[in-house]
Amino acid sequence: MKRILDPVGCWGLLALFMILAMPAATLSANAAAELRLAAVISDGMVLQQGLPVRLWGSGSPGASIMLKLGPEKATATVGQDGKWQCELPALRDGGPIALEIASGNERLSVGDILVGEVWLCSGQSNMHWPLKKSANAKSVIAAADNTEIRFFTVAQNASVEGEPSLEGKWEVCQPDSAAEFSAIAYYFGKQLHESLDVPVGLIGSSWGGTAAAPWTAPEAFEGHPQLGYLAKTRSGNLRKASKQIAAGQEPKGTQRIPGVLYDNMIRPLVFFGLRGVIWYQGESNVKQASQYAVLFPTLIESWRSAWGRQDLPFLFVQLPNYREKQSGPKGSQWAELRESQFKTLELPNTGMAVTIDIGEANDLHPKNKKDVGERLARIALHDVYGIDVKGPATGPLFSACDIKGNEVVVSFDYAEGGLKTIDGMAPKAFAVAGQDGQFVSADARIENNTVIVSSSEITSPVAVRYAWEGNPEVNLVNQANLPASPFRSSS
Repeated sequence: MKRILDPVGCWGLLALFMILAMPAATLSANAAAELRLAAVISDGMVLQQGLPVRLWGSGSPGASIMLKLGPEKATATVGQDGKWQCELPALRDGGPIALEIASGNERLSVGDILVGEVWLCSGQSNMHWPLKKSANAKSVIAAADNTEIRFFTVAQNASVEGEPSLEGKWEVCQPDSAAEFSAIAYYFGKQLHESLDVPVGLIGSSWGGTAAAPWTAPEAFEGHPQLGYLAKTRSGNLRKASKQIAAGQEPKGTQRIPGVLYDNMIRPLVFFGLRGVIWYQGESNVKQASQYAVLFPTLIESWRSAWGRQDLPFLFVQLPNYREKQSGPKGSQWAELRESQFKTLELPNTGMAVTIDIGEANDLHPKNKKDVGERLARIALHDVYGIDVKGPATGPLFSACDIKGNEVVVSFDYAEGGLKTIDGMAPKAFAVAGQDGQFVSADARIENNTVIVSSSEITSPVAVRYAWEGNPEVNLVNQANLPASPFRSSS
């Protein structure tokens, strides 16, 4: 971004736009102190096509601002709080174009702007996990050279005092930048670019080891019948942190305070146009698995409210298999967390990438990020962009069960063309229970897009489960070779 000084002073609107067409020169540091743009509005950025372009920043209260973005022009006035914002008409994909801004005797210039598809990529460590630490990193990074894919990494910030300020910069996809960026986001964006042939902007805002509450808008907790206690937790933790700061101490663990990561790493982005969100998080909520069924939809709805788009696509990753394999249907908190994620699909415009087949027993951070990113991209291409992905968009999802004598007939969505097993064997990881609620391992066979489940130990089954362990051995897939999601017919 460049700044120049207008030596003439006050100009009319026409004269200002004429100046905006002139080459920029360097402005002294002292004169550059007034006019500012949000960090995400900077050289190399990608703007969302087809949505109004919203720009914002700060300046001298009362000052008039003139803006020119490609062929479009707009004006704004800095409020008494020192902030300004404006909206320009939607643009078609393409670029590069430039943004020129003038206010009084100041000018800003932002260059190399592309217009295409923009996605926010958020969550905890598995979303943050860089490409350089994923499988086949060396060869993938060497080939990661695409000027139409851009990354913006939000600096981690859990400040509890002062106005949040977003830090980060846009980078062109090259080996050095791709190596440090989220592996899942990279594979997701790469697949979108290959399929859509438009520029892709990926905004990474994630933090390892964080639960969902810090990422949720704090106002969503106020008066909530089940999550209201988080508002009290937040207030108490903020008071404690403020006292520590006043005493000259540095507060620790502020990234765990409800709403704090939203305040610092999401809220400053909400004026920026997005196509949607991809999300990978939940490991830090496993001990509160059932609560996640309420908390996670609340997070999604709070983000949609902030962006003013109740239809904002929100695609997420269901937790993969993890921990040592279990013998028999013993149950697991990981299975319960996956169920809470599954239930979140009740919200419209959501999608879930099933990863129960690509985790690692001894590693919370599976190295196979390619399949995760591409499964998310497959859902986006089908559900958001309406592209034929040649088969189901995601893995089979439990829809219903029908008890017929000593058998349970299980039906699935996303099973068009019929179900199969990846190894050609009978389906594994099914269990049934009778009236006593005790589950036993069951036999299963496939009939078109249903699975028939039974056990010689249960003559009158009342419930069925599938892959209800932390690390189940699974083989059920659809015609796209995507794995079926774990489920239970009743809790």
